[in-house]
Amino acid sequence: QALADKKHQVIVHGEAFGNGQDHEHVGPMIEGARQNVKEIGLAEDYFKGKLFTADSDYHSAANMQTCEQEGLDAYIPDNKFRTRDPRFSRQERHRPKGEKKFTLDDFRYKDEADQ
Repeated sequence: QALADKKHQVIVHGEAFGNGQDHEHVGPMIEGARQNVKEIGLAEDYFKGKLFTADSDYHSAANMQTCEQEGLDAYIPDNKFRTRDPRFSRQERHRPKGEKKFTLDDFRYKDEADQ
């Protein structure tokens, strides 16, 4: 994960987490960034009122609550937004059809051939 300053395009905090989901990463990222900006002499509330954007993988109650508590102007789309957007209502029709995948029923065990 990386948290960058929009104006200067400088990474203010980076961290690797041991799980693939981003549902609880906003808090640790903001805390790490807060420590970094404090080290260079900025106020602890530096991020209050700042714009915060993230992709829909970050949408969770915990992350949204963190954004509210931190006073961030956060824009994180929920992960179901496409189901409500009429522009995506026919998306299945335009997806390429994949090749048929094998299932367990496609295989037979032959005892006489097993050595």
